[in-house]
Amino acid sequence: MKIKTLLLGALLGATLALNAADYAIEMATDRENALYKQGEKAVFFVTVKQDGKPLENAEIKWRLTKDNKAPFIDYGTLTLENGTASFSGSLDEPGFLTCRIDFKTPDGKNIGGRAGAAYDPLEIKTAAQVPQDFDAFWAAQKQTARKTPLNAKLTPLENPDKSVESFDVTAESSEGTITAYLSVPANAKRKSLPIIVTTQGAGVSTANLGKTRNWAKEGFIALDFNIHGTPNGQTREYYQERYDTDLKDYFVRGRDNRDTFYFRSAFLRLVRVIDFAAEHPAWDGKTIVVYGGSQGGAQAFAAAGLHEKVTLFCASIPGMCDLTGETVDRINGWPYNRPDGKPQTDEIIETAQYFDAANFATRIKAQALVTAGFTDNVCPPTTIFAAYNNLKGQKEILPMPLVDHRNTPQDVALSKKTILEHAKRVK
Repeated sequence: MKIKTLLLGALLGATLALNAADYAIEMATDRENALYKQGEKAVFFVTVKQDGKPLENAEIKWRLTKDNKAPFIDYGTLTLENGTASFSGSLDEPGFLTCRIDFKTPDGKNIGGRAGAAYDPLEIKTAAQVPQDFDAFWAAQKQTARKTPLNAKLTPLENPDKSVESFDVTAESSEGTITAYLSVPANAKRKSLPIIVTTQGAGVSTANLGKTRNWAKEGFIALDFNIHGTPNGQTREYYQERYDTDLKDYFVRGRDNRDTFYFRSAFLRLVRVIDFAAEHPAWDGKTIVVYGGSQGGAQAFAAAGLHEKVTLFCASIPGMCDLTGETVDRINGWPYNRPDGKPQTDEIIETAQYFDAANFATRIKAQALVTAGFTDNVCPPTTIFAAYNNLKGQKEILPMPLVDHRNTPQDVALSKKTILEHAKRVK
């Protein structure tokens, strides 16, 4: 197990700049990796600049929380000296100490900044409980899903690069239509290529054809899975309308029952997409990678936990980790940390256990790469580490001290490097 630290600049440690017009907030911790032991003091530094120069005598408001959620651990107001101020705090338990800065510009605009400090993150325990019938439930679901023939239809797509062949894929399943894009190196030899399946973040959109073509150029049978089974290649207006109507709030739909929760169907269709990929005559019979971020990272955990042939998964800033953290006074993973005005009933909490990435992690044998942003308030780092810590096999995590909910060039580069090295090593 490895922790690889991503450093972004240096202002007494990791630095983040957030701009509003000609103002900027720079934040830093007193340690580059922002990693601390329980009870240690973490110092946060704040610099406010105007036109690149430190702003004198400006007033800032600061607050510290656990997991970026109420109540405040500490808070206050500071006046900048030489454009800079500092304050400190600590946690006496494994988790994340997060700080928020607010500054009102002279013209009345509000700008803010965030920073995070990790306290013994490898000791964070999941709140999720693995149901006794977890394996039996998913085994029965997969068995039923696999009774429906895929009857896949591949529609060839024009490709200016003749070294790659691309297809629009539709297939049948017990859970509705499966849609994806597929790209393969032209004239691929039988049993010669690894597979990569990429997964979508939250929202409603077409599958990503360009992504599959790029991976095909690297020598992969590449599929990008459309989580909703919507037709690919439609207009932006089409997908927005679907998101506003029949797919509105899909991510919490049916979450009080394991048989009706939206992701049951989505995860089963993902299993069948991997089945479809494994039928390709050019597959080497050894390597299957699943790679996605945010909601796609949740799918990567699920795929590796449900499909016996997955050999590596890469989950960037994954959602659906430790969905019931609030039961142990922590934050929930996405989408359960997005209040919808409804109480977390016993039925909702029980259902979550069957879909929590932390529980899939206990079943995963594949190699794993996970990334976490310390200032991410969509897929909080506490939840990601809770799931990561449940992985038992070869694994690596990339903590990104001042990164919020986004993929960084370093994150993407490490994932690609890991995937290519894995495929080469297995082959």
